[in-house]
Amino acid sequence: MWRPHPRIRKATKWSSTALALILVAVWGVSEFRSFGLETRGWVVDLRLGGVTVINAHKGSSIGRPQPHWRWDRFNRTQMQRCWWIEWDGGHSWSPFRRIDFPLWMPLCILLPLSGTAWRFDILARRRDQSHLCTNCSYNLTGLRPGSNCPECNTPPPKNDDCQES
Repeated sequence: MWRPHPRIRKATKWSSTALALILVAVWGVSEFRSFGLETRGWVVDLRLGGVTVINAHKGSSIGRPQPHWRWDRFNRTQMQRCWWIEWDGGHSWSPFRRIDFPLWMPLCILLPLSGTAWRFDILARRRDQSHLCTNCSYNLTGLRPGSNCPECNTPPPKNDDCQES
């Protein structure tokens, strides 16, 4: 059975959990406030659970010459919630390209990934504490510490700092 390396498992577990928590916090704040960045040719705006990115074609005067951060209240009745990816590629008469991306979509990837990594870590911890052979699951309880498995002759796992905690 394939088991991910403890360092990869722990890095995946903690990074996906941190990203998911950050996305949930941004999603929650975007329900009450609009915040974003304006710079020459680009506007990135977070509001009502979505991210809107606007890119201007050459020759347009969108944005500001210097980067400018915004933190605004907005009128909720005049705005639509971002539920799905919307793309406006621009037309010959419009100098803008715009994409709306909802924040729940990355959460649909991060939450199962995080849950799976946490589950692998819990199973690995239980397996380490149960004194079973890592190859054939033979019970090694009565053997001398450091001796090979009598069933499959697999050496005992090394005590790695990653496998603790």
